[in-house]
Order: sequence, then C-alpha cells, then structure tokens
Amino acid sequence: MALQSSGPISMANIRSELKLSGSIGLNSNAVRTLGGKSSGKISLADFYGKSNSTNVLTVGIDHNPNYRVIDSYGFFNGKGSISPSGTPYGSIIQMDEFYSAAYPNGQFILMTSGTAGNNKKLRITSGNVSIVVTGVVEFNSDVTFRYTSPVFGLKNKVGVTVPFTITAV
Repeated sequence: MALQSSGPISMANIRSELKLSGSIGLNSNAVRTLGGKSSGKISLADFYGKSNSTNVLTVGIDHNPNYRVIDSYGFFNGKGSISPSGTPYGSIIQMDEFYSAAYPNGQFILMTSGTAGNNKKLRITSGNVSIVVTGVVEFNSDVTFRYTSPVFGLKNKVGVTVPFTITAV
C-alpha cells in the first residue's frame, strides 16, 4: 500500500510502509531508497505517494473492433491481471497499450478509480523504462493517465508477467 499523497506524514508511516521495526532515520539506505533520494537533502515531503511494493502485470489481449481498437495488450476488459492493483489515486481499472486506426503506433493508458482530480501525476517504472503521466478526470470520476506511445513493449507478450512500480510524483 502506498503512503498517503497529502496530509501529515510521519516516520511511523514510513516505517510501516517499509515493514520495519524499531527506530529508523531519514538517512538510512532503505528510507532513502523509498524516498527516491540516494544522496543530498531529504525531507518527509519526499515520501508522499511512495510505495515499497512491486506490482505485477500479467499481459492479456483484448481484440474488439467495435471500439475501433485493433488490439489492447495488458490489463483491460477482463483480460490480463494486476496484483496488487492499488495506486495513490485509487485502484487500477485499466493498464494497457492499445493500437487502433487513430493510434497505429500505440498509446499507453492507465485508468484508476479515484477522484484525485486533474493534473495528478504518477511515475510508472518497469525495467529500464520510467515515465511520468498526468491524470485527467474522465468518465465521471475515474482518473485516466495517458502516454502517447507504447512504452513498455507489451504488444505480443500475452501471458508474460511484467513487474512495475507506481508512485505519486
């Protein structure tokens, strides 16, 4: 579970996220790694939305020409799976790369169930690829994060498991 994205944050919250006991300090390796600060100045504000867990996507494929989508690779419409599915802005409803007449080179989409509002940002990292996506509220309250090209190479990897992390920026 990710740390909260706003409000008070404490070392106890960080210790709990890291599943540690006893005293910890901002300069310990595990704490700095979670905060994304290997060196230099670090503060509690660096920990908003951070998560110590790794998500796993098992790639599925959805082919539905009725929506002008040629193929969708990832977790969408009951195909594929994600565990755990939580983000700082709600649970993942959809995470895929899709290809259509409008996007022949693909588009990456992450949709969450939160009411986080416009312009919230998430960093998604898998392997050597790390992107920052900005959310917009669509479909009443769902938050959609889009990236204009495929980035994780999910196409034709049906059944493959892909580890990734999601943190608030």
